[in-house]
Amino acid sequence: MSHKLIVDPRVFPPTSQPSYKSYSDWAIEWWQWAFSIPKAIHPLLDLTGDYSEVYQMKQHERPVWFLAGSYSGRPANRTCTIPHTKPIFFPVCSAVSNDLLLPKITGMPLDLSGGAKYLADHIVEANVILDGYPIKTEVYRVSSPIFPIQLPYDNLLDIEVPVGTCKKANAATDGFWLMLKPLSIGVHQLQIRGKMKLPDTPDPYVTEVTYELLVQ
Repeated sequence: MSHKLIVDPRVFPPTSQPSYKSYSDWAIEWWQWAFSIPKAIHPLLDLTGDYSEVYQMKQHERPVWFLAGSYSGRPANRTCTIPHTKPIFFPVCSAVSNDLLLPKITGMPLDLSGGAKYLADHIVEANVILDGYPIKTEVYRVSSPIFPIQLPYDNLLDIEVPVGTCKKANAATDGFWLMLKPLSIGVHQLQIRGKMKLPDTPDPYVTEVTYELLVQ
């Protein structure tokens, strides 16, 4: 007898198209957003939530709100104000490969999709707790085709780029993502923790964030 996976009602199903895009499409857009931001104001490096609105308002506004994991190697405790009308999209634990750094990371030939899959296959933890209740993430693994990115000066990859210009590259992603349905007005707590452990590396990559979400 087959058993149907039960999807958490607080989360859009993995095969759905929230705001007319698939999970894969939103994962691509999330990474394009993340790569486009200078490190000095980057939400991934932010420990408090001061930069949670970067490239999400006015001319950058989209129908979905992006939350960032942590990239600093330290747990982050962030406070973030979010419109009550928007779904919330974020990586629980996600790998991205690009044609600038992939060979250095994996020692593999240049294969962006294969590189992302190789990294994501070594994710050993992908946990989310919303308002004290866990969300099962196993069914939310998402991969993408190859997509373009643009890196600014002072970028997340520490690639040298002249001021006022950008460097173009290609990337692919694979990992665990969630699209929360819009939250009710009020204060919510979201805890995200992921871990990736590659062979022959002494320390795992860990992303750990606790959000206090002020939904208005």
